[in-house]
Amino acid sequence: MSDHDPAGASAASPAAAPGTYGTLFKRALSADISHGHILPDEATALEVERIHGGSEPLQRLILWRRGALFMALVFLLPATLLHFIRDIVAMAGSGANTLSGLYLMISFANIGMCVGVFVAFRRWDRLGKSRRILFWTWLIAFVVPFLVALFPLRSFAREQGIFGAQEVMIGLLGAMNAVIGLAPKALSLVPGLLRAALTAKALFPGSATPGWLILLGTPYYILLLFVVMLMPYQIAGGGLMALALFCFLGAPIFLIRAGRKLAGPSELDPALAQIRQTRLATAILNGAGGLFLFIGLIDLVSTLDLNPLDAVVPIFGIVANVFVLGVIGVDTTVVAMTRAHASHETPEQTAARERFAEDMDAFIHAQGEAQPDMVSPRPRQIDYDQPTEPGSRRP
Repeated sequence: MSDHDPAGASAASPAAAPGTYGTLFKRALSADISHGHILPDEATALEVERIHGGSEPLQRLILWRRGALFMALVFLLPATLLHFIRDIVAMAGSGANTLSGLYLMISFANIGMCVGVFVAFRRWDRLGKSRRILFWTWLIAFVVPFLVALFPLRSFAREQGIFGAQEVMIGLLGAMNAVIGLAPKALSLVPGLLRAALTAKALFPGSATPGWLILLGTPYYILLLFVVMLMPYQIAGGGLMALALFCFLGAPIFLIRAGRKLAGPSELDPALAQIRQTRLATAILNGAGGLFLFIGLIDLVSTLDLNPLDAVVPIFGIVANVFVLGVIGVDTTVVAMTRAHASHETPEQTAARERFAEDMDAFIHAQGEAQPDMVSPRPRQIDYDQPTEPGSRRP
């Protein structure tokens, strides 16, 4: 019986319930966003209510979103809970004050994002509502820590009667706490969007947009990654942090290579082959980097006699945010692609596009005459409406 048969799906026994989580995990990690087995609670919505409207890419998208949101919850819930417990314990030990209240605001914002991800997961069959709830709860949780970071900790020191060199040291500690708190948010932003671009390419391999997003976003990711990783590298030092830094910086190289090959229309099979290779290479390097970073942070925490959870919570938070941003990025990219496809050019836009083509032809011709080594003298005709051959490159 087919996996798409609602009768067979509804006949699944309750004993197969653990397979539900396995199916959701596979969807979240699938390179071709294959939904695999249709779960019993999905059969009615897909086959009776026809929420996919007969579109196979839309069916794959909504089922993949459900798995990715479930994976995000797996990492987000423990990280948020541990962060909240740590803030409550700190408030109970030192008493309620302005600083503890600000940190508690971050915890409440993270709890709100957990609720939003859960509701988006539960409303998987209502794509528009799920998309809006996920985006706004994530945005609030993303912005609140940056707003809290604007509070100068030196003002708190003055309230406590601390001045001079000690006041400056408290300001330095505040800066360090701000960087530590904001790093998971900032560090997960670009990789989540790059992961979304790969997923969008698997959905619509004929589009060149995801490949160009990867090419444009990866250099910024490398720069951001280097800046963020410098602080734990300088504080902890040692070979483990160096290995973690090199592993993290090596993964984007495969993204640049993939972006060059995916920045054009393609058939599904060669695009999926490239996506699988890229995700496997980046997963290995990022996994190794995460392991080295975790061991290095554990060593640093034990040396400074800090809470061991301080080494675990940031890593869980980064992974959770990457999955959440992966879903938000796919939602945003697909919406932009559909609007661009459905839009009609005005006469002014048509004239501007034709003028651009003329200017670009003249630019290439003049460049070839001025610097013949920069432009091939043999003109090549490319039909961008046709898929490129596997392994071919655009000029």
